Amino acid sequence: GWIIYRTKDAEGGALGLLSPWIRSGISDVHVQSLVKLRNEGRLRHASLGLLSVVYYADYDPDAMLYEAQCSNLSVPWREIPQRVLDIGFAGNWWILDSKMKDYDVNEDEFKHLPVHMQVTSPPSVEKVERNEKLHKDSWLPVSTERKSVLSSLPNEKHSSKNGQI
Repeated sequence: GWIIYRTKDAEGGALGLLSPWIRSGISDVHVQSLVKLRNEGRLRHASLGLLSVVYYADYDPDAMLYEAQCSNLSVPWREIPQRVLDIGFAGNWWILDSKMKDYDVNEDEFKHLPVHMQVTSPPSVEKVERNEKLHKDSWLPVSTERKSVLSSLPNEKHSSKNGQI
C-alpha cells in the first residue's frame, strides 16, 4: 500500500529535477501539496488489500494538542470522502497518474502563441503519404533531357557534334 505510493514518488522526484520553467503547473502544484502534507505529518494512508486510499488529516498523529488527541473532535466519517487525495489499485494511483501526465510540459509557455498554434494535431493520412513520397523522391538521381539543357543555356551558339554540347 504505502510502499507502492512511495514508489510512485519517483515521478515526483523526476519533476523536482526539472527546471520550474519546464514543469507542468498541474503536476507541480499537486506534488508540492503532497510533499507539504507529508512534511507536516498530515498525509495518511489506508490499505484495503489491493485497494489503497491516501487522505489528509488535520493534525500530525504525534501532536499533543487537545484537538488532535480528543476522539470526540475527530473528523466525522461523512467528511472522509472530501479528504481523499488519491485512490490506488494494484500499484496504479488514479489521481497521481492523471496529474503527472506530461509533467515535463509547461502549458503556460504556449499561452502567448496565436490560438491556431497552441494546439497540435496529427497530420492527415494524405499529408503523411505526400511527405513520404517527397522524401523518397529526394533520394532519386536527377535526370535531365538534352533539349531542356540546351534551352536553359543563355543565348550562345550551341555546337552539337556527336551529341556533345
